[in-house]
Amino acid sequence: SDQARKIIEVAKSAMEKGIEAITPRGTVGDIGFAINKYVTKNGFHVVREIGGHGIGREFHEDPFVPSYGKKGRGELLRPGGTITVEPMINETAAPLNEHDIPGSTIKWYTTADNSLSAQFEHTVLITETGYEILTVY
Repeated sequence: SDQARKIIEVAKSAMEKGIEAITPRGTVGDIGFAINKYVTKNGFHVVREIGGHGIGREFHEDPFVPSYGKKGRGELLRPGGTITVEPMINETAAPLNEHDIPGSTIKWYTTADNSLSAQFEHTVLITETGYEILTVY
């Protein structure tokens, strides 16, 4: 549907806006602010419970990279650090339903009202001058 195409396009662009907000010694709030501003301007809602994260020796590490925030707030982005930027956006503000995957600690989600949802993700290295996207799709 046209609405499904739109939410997919907005989710992808929101991820790109979040990545463009990355600066060395910026904050995760800068990223979240850019994402949320773009998403709400386009009539959708960011999911606050799910966001990006640090990448290191473990899969999901600090910092949590929210899809909302205030500029200059939150954890500092340090050159050499690696994070994911992965906004999940929903068509409505309905809460999420969390579902277990048998034998796994990973969960999957649906919207409580069965409305549309979309998510994109890139892994990003913070450099001395900005960022480098490490993933392709």
